[in-house]
Amino acid sequence: MKKFEGKFEKKDEELLRTYIKEPWFIELNDLVSICDLSGNEDSILQNIKDYIWCVLAKNRDEEFNSATKNFLQFIVSYNNNKEPCFKGKSDGSTFDTTQDLLEISSGYHISVAFMRQNLKKRAYATNGLYSFGSFIGTDHIEYLAKRSMTSKGLSASNEIRKQVDFNPIMAQCTFEYFNEPVAEYFLVHEKSHPFRVILSKNFLKTNQELVHFKDLYSGNSYVADDTMDSYAGRMEMMESNISIRYRKLLSQDKIQKLLDKLKLQYCKQEFMKLVIGPMDCNLGNTALILTNNDDKEIPEIDLSPAYDLDLSFNLAQIMSSKGNMSVMETSDGKDANINSFVSEFKDVPGFEEFLAEFYKKIEEKNAPSEIVAKAIDRTNFTFFIENSEQYIGFLNDRFEQVRKAYREAFLQSRGDEENETVLEWY
Repeated sequence: MKKFEGKFEKKDEELLRTYIKEPWFIELNDLVSICDLSGNEDSILQNIKDYIWCVLAKNRDEEFNSATKNFLQFIVSYNNNKEPCFKGKSDGSTFDTTQDLLEISSGYHISVAFMRQNLKKRAYATNGLYSFGSFIGTDHIEYLAKRSMTSKGLSASNEIRKQVDFNPIMAQCTFEYFNEPVAEYFLVHEKSHPFRVILSKNFLKTNQELVHFKDLYSGNSYVADDTMDSYAGRMEMMESNISIRYRKLLSQDKIQKLLDKLKLQYCKQEFMKLVIGPMDCNLGNTALILTNNDDKEIPEIDLSPAYDLDLSFNLAQIMSSKGNMSVMETSDGKDANINSFVSEFKDVPGFEEFLAEFYKKIEEKNAPSEIVAKAIDRTNFTFFIENSEQYIGFLNDRFEQVRKAYREAFLQSRGDEENETVLEWY
């Protein structure tokens, strides 16, 4: 790779020669791959120049000095463990990616060998067509980034398409309102790029790994496409994978207990996704988390928090009504809705209790307003303020569908049984 031939300003170079000896810089470098610290000071500084020029200034010589200032500001803030500005309230618009974030490098600017070694790191791994890369925040936390899907020709008006950037945050607020696991989202932008960047806090711990449903196998072969388009089919695939993998390590009772837990987690998550609208339901958007503990023979297994929630709410509703979005099916082969989902899985142990709590929370009609108010209070984005009625209207409609489905599945049948008992007694 071509080496950057420019020079640091004298005071910046002096600062960097001091910083590279600090333990906190060594920690940061291990995460970001800024330089090869095994070299001498001059080679280390050249690596840093190349990182700033290639990764931060995007190979634009005229941007090098300003990118250097941003880099120096970041590492000072990193050393002080500063809370990133994008996690707080905005002035109404989104924050820039140069604020309190540092892009994780593959190490290509150092050497091809260094890049090959670093591509194995968990911190650099991202999935998906719109994946943009990974960042480290000044809070020492890793954030995965993806380009906004407004860059895709979505079958909706320009005004509705804008929701795709903000939907993950509203979805997060909805999941959190019902105490369900969900990824944390933040919205930023690049000054040099027309599309926003959606950040997701990496929810994996160092002893965890993510196994997407697309990486599970069906029968004797791995699933390579989205043929598993029914909830029951995906649930069966998950069950068979767990059973086959751990049948020699766990008793049948323990396997069944694990499967019951995963089935309930799956039903709760898919129900929540249905509530916020037809989702992008490809197999890569559901996953298991395996937590490895040294004192246990097998990992703990759970469904991951919900993620990739861009295509939801009014946008997904419009796209699905035009036949431009795949929708999950229930066992009858028809497109799923809230009523059919509740009807099919109401007997999964624990699901009725979950729905009862959900129903209790939406009995009062102010739940949608509280969810939207939470999104506004958290971000102060002008978009949420201006579009609050659209989100409230959508959630009101979905919650009414939930109330109806719950009454039909549980309250009415229970009432019928009680009436029959009374008649028999008389």
